[in-house]
Formats: sequence, C-alpha cells, structure tokens
Amino acid sequence: METELIIEKAKKYIEQIFSDDCSGHDYYHTMRVYRLAVQLAEQEKADKRIVQLAALLHDVDDVKLSPETHEQKTNAVKFMKNNGLDESVIRFVCKIIDEVSFAGTDSVTPDTIEGKCVQDADRLDALGAIIIA
Repeated sequence: METELIIEKAKKYIEQIFSDDCSGHDYYHTMRVYRLAVQLAEQEKADKRIVQLAALLHDVDDVKLSPETHEQKTNAVKFMKNNGLDESVIRFVCKIIDEVSFAGTDSVTPDTIEGKCVQDADRLDALGAIIIA
C-alpha cells in the first residue's frame, strides 16, 4: 500500500483512538509530535515512513491509557498488519515506540536516528506543554 495512504489512515485511526481522551496524550499531541518528528527526519535524513508511523502510533498503546494493550503494542501492531506492512517494519516501529516512553531515570536513548527523531519530538512537545502550564 502506498505510504501516503497508510499515513492518512493512521491519522484517522489516532483521531478515533483519542476521541474521548483528556490526558494530554491526545490526537493534538500526537499530531504535534508527528509534524516535528517529520521535520527532524528530513533534516537528519532518517527513514521518513518509519518516523511517520512511529510518531503517529507512539501513544496508541501507552501504559497510562491502555494498560491491557501496552506490552504487546496490540493497537499499533493491529493497525500496521491490517494495512499490509512488513513484519520488519512492524518490529522497527514497535521498537521505537518502546524507546520513546519517558520514565524518569529509566529512559532509553534510541539507537537509531528514526527513534531519536520521534523521542526528541515527543519530549519537545512535552516541554512546550510544561512551559505553557
């Protein structure tokens, strides 16, 4: 399936997933992370498709929002499988999602440029929320 179509479907999927969310891990947060991560990916010459998918799906299985799907990344995996993505892409995106999570001193530094783009975008968005608050 064409990348642009999958990305559009992912945007609609996250809008549906986060339609009732008030935690700050909502559609708007995800879209801000997505836009920033794509900018970083372009600057860093990262795999844009991987960054797009990981940024869009990074919170669909967040432990605070969906503890029952968190461990296996059930929502993210189901979306990617339903859209015909290769197992290698699914594993890569899920690895990035695992690395993005911020857990105080237990944070992981991603070992790929794609993971770093998404993690940096997520943290920059969180910083913006803190500054505004």
